Amino acid sequence: MRVNVGGTQINYEISGQGPVLVLTHGLGGCLDAGQPLADALGTRHRVLRWNVCGFGQSDRSGRLSPQIWAQDLAGLLDALSIDEAVVAGISMGGVNAQRFTLDFPERTRGLVLMSTSSEAEEAGRSGWESSAALMELSGGLSIAYSTAYAASHVAKITEAGETPAPQ
Repeated sequence: MRVNVGGTQINYEISGQGPVLVLTHGLGGCLDAGQPLADALGTRHRVLRWNVCGFGQSDRSGRLSPQIWAQDLAGLLDALSIDEAVVAGISMGGVNAQRFTLDFPERTRGLVLMSTSSEAEEAGRSGWESSAALMELSGGLSIAYSTAYAASHVAKITEAGETPAPQ
């Protein structure tokens, strides 16, 4: 499903019952990465998975930063009439979850961080920028998939709005 947030179409999926848990993917990923968690937690939580602006089937804009993504998440929650949520993120999604928590503490019921950090030294920033440049050059190649996975799941990756790894 898609909703307009600040002039940008944001793609999301929501399933399950109970308190809301937001799952935010890492760099090069998309909302599909959270499907196994949504399946496992959906009996006790309403799980919201979303594609950060510029990833998956969410529109790309020139507004790419953790601060903007935190605002996008707040706008998405507003559009879905959700007042508060447990916010979880992996890698880049963890950075976004931390920024959301700092900017919108009254909307954060809890915070779950996976394989992330709160800051990056020059080497980390350089690595992220290199990965982002590779994805840009490849037309959206997801670095979240191994070559073997990408080769055997072309349809699923393409459906997510990404480009499978070249064979």
